[in-house]
Amino acid sequence: MTIINKLKKKIRWYITDIQARLGIGNAEILRKGNLPAYASQVPKLLSVPRDSDSFSFNDVLHSTFCTQELASSIPFSLWVETHSSSECIRYYPAGLSAGENVKAMIYFPGDLLLRTARGERLVAPSYKQYSPQKNVQMMQQWAGDANTPAILIGRPGTFGSSGNHEKSRQINEIELMSKTLDLLKTRHQIKSFIVVGQSGGGQVAAAMLNLRKDISAAVLTAGLLPVHQLSLRWRKIRRTPGVKKQSLDTLYDPTEHVNDIPKAPQPTIIVISDPRDLAIPFNTQVFYINKLRKEELTVHHIYAHAPLPKRHALGNHGKKAAALIAKGASIKEIRVALVNEDMKNTS
Repeated sequence: MTIINKLKKKIRWYITDIQARLGIGNAEILRKGNLPAYASQVPKLLSVPRDSDSFSFNDVLHSTFCTQELASSIPFSLWVETHSSSECIRYYPAGLSAGENVKAMIYFPGDLLLRTARGERLVAPSYKQYSPQKNVQMMQQWAGDANTPAILIGRPGTFGSSGNHEKSRQINEIELMSKTLDLLKTRHQIKSFIVVGQSGGGQVAAAMLNLRKDISAAVLTAGLLPVHQLSLRWRKIRRTPGVKKQSLDTLYDPTEHVNDIPKAPQPTIIVISDPRDLAIPFNTQVFYINKLRKEELTVHHIYAHAPLPKRHALGNHGKKAAALIAKGASIKEIRVALVNEDMKNTS
């Protein structure tokens, strides 16, 4: 029976893939504003939402490009250049002083581009609630909670930053984000960072921990951390039409570089996980923690209650932990405070 079920599953996959390749159902997908599995992206000039304007779903789906001239006209944006690309990276700050800022908290959001079983590409519905104004308000609340400046950084292709979000997790994204921190340091005279990353943003935050010596603390929530391991796993169990198999050489895996994390002084490292997480397997986060401990690094693993249905969204837990770190709280005090966050999600 197991062999028959596997055969049926394989046949269903081929039927789905053939339908996607033939474009069956594409008209319906396009009417919904989504992108079919094998449809090409059509990059366009970056849109510039301001104030309460919603961010563009099309920018995330199709990718965008920008010019240095346009970037210079966008509030709180940076023209970021690496050896392989140049992008306008938009950020949303609160609490920064005009002079020196001893430290700042940085938030890297999770992934926004999703695929259905038939390969249909869509943007996470929750994205519609965000705007530049909303992002700044979130950062104002966070900065006030911590009495420390707070900044949300738009990863390439999201939250008003140019680029292709389909190329997340690649080395180039990590280089862009690290260079963004360099430019923020210069522009706002920031000495050190407390980084928080949720899900795919957790990979970025973990990478900053490896690559930089100015990270005083990192809080990784439901983080996508062993990138190579998960990529190989998903290729086996998530055979989805239209997904391009990126070479592992192009993907940055934070678990393979934990030996680069400074040990004197060592940053504070907190990993927050829900064992019931349906998006990022809990055991992969434990794998990362074990890698840290093998390097004789201290890591605090906190179990949490994430909201239904995915038991995955722990960004608020991460921001709360970071705010307490900024105020000098102990790990015990942080654990107690996160119980209150858990109570919001228990059912």
